[in-house]
Amino acid sequence: MFVLPVLFVQLFPILESITHALDTSLKQLIILHNYYQPLTRKQKTNYFIRLLTTTAFSISANARNSQTSAELQPNL
Repeated sequence: MFVLPVLFVQLFPILESITHALDTSLKQLIILHNYYQPLTRKQKTNYFIRLLTTTAFSISANARNSQTSAELQPNL
């Protein structure tokens, strides 16, 4: 009965960090598309790969941080 709320409380920071990282990435892609039209296709591809890598590391770091903070909180 109490498993679902506890699980949600522990997963919410991870889901929130994923949403934030994806939102930031989307904004950066829009900026890339709108303002950097002179870039070649290869340059855009390289930028996109770096953006995905940065997003993945950000999600991973936020997940680790939220897991650590969840471990510090007493169980409900």
